[in-house]
Amino acid sequence: MERHHCSQDTALQTLREESNNRNRKLRDVAAAYVAKTNTHASIHTHFDH
Repeated sequence: MERHHCSQDTALQTLREESNNRNRKLRDVAAAYVAKTNTHASIHTHFDH
């Protein structure tokens, strides 16, 4: 959303499309985007607990 200046709905749709096209879980696609933009922080989701 920050990089592409899009709405939350558009960002989620983009992640869904990439997830479907690459046959990867949506959370993995999202985590990869976060990792690209924030190389100094580790990624944790509520699934990790």
